[in-house]
Amino acid sequence: MIVSPPARRPFQGALQILQFNWPFYAIGLTVIVAAVLFLAFIPLPSLLKWIGWMGVALAAFWTVGSLAVSWYVYDYSPLYRWEWLAKLFPQPPNRWANFHTGLDESTTAICALFPEAAGEVFDFYEPATMSEPSIQRARRWTTPPEPPTPVTIDRVPIEDAKLDVAFVLFAAHEIRDPRRREQFFDELRRLLRPGGRIVLVEHLRDTANFVAFGPGSLHFWPGAEWRRLADHTGLHIAEEFSMTPFVRVFVLERPTDR
Repeated sequence: MIVSPPARRPFQGALQILQFNWPFYAIGLTVIVAAVLFLAFIPLPSLLKWIGWMGVALAAFWTVGSLAVSWYVYDYSPLYRWEWLAKLFPQPPNRWANFHTGLDESTTAICALFPEAAGEVFDFYEPATMSEPSIQRARRWTTPPEPPTPVTIDRVPIEDAKLDVAFVLFAAHEIRDPRRREQFFDELRRLLRPGGRIVLVEHLRDTANFVAFGPGSLHFWPGAEWRRLADHTGLHIAEEFSMTPFVRVFVLERPTDR
């Protein structure tokens, strides 16, 4: 029996994207309005006007489109209803850990899906390397449902081979240095028992996300990077699938013979 996680508020995901990234949207709107007024009232050669209007259309598309896609992904799609997550585990895990960088929208759902399991929550935020203003706003304006234990990327206070599953949902891309990502996944592998899994959920740096988010998609990593990390740590990809065209799920498993 799948226990339903708590319902989200209408438009919660899209409104959070707007809230945490409001300077981007404010600047975008200002630039669009200024460009429209400039193009409408300043005489320019036809080619320059055409280029200008195309730029305005593209900026407007990315500004509005990114919010529309955020609503589709976080509010409309099945992603945050979490039934898909429970189906990854025919046998519920006995012990799990959830890793995030301050914005925790999954722990309550995980607790509801696996009420008999023991769970821990860890915050691996590092101010020196994760300096995105949007992260700082998210940390300042949201309260985690469960108080997390602060940890570093390469040291988590759990003994070897104790976890059935580690959840890393929309968080691992914040580790910008590839060597640090390797250290993080090495540490996660250490925590997993043989047969244990990492559930990794990420936007990718791909065509769909570029169309949706424009240059903002460069903040994500290509799917090849997550596959490289699986290979680096000796984990195999037990499952890989899309949740909407914009989100990819990787289920990495520690082999039982290693």
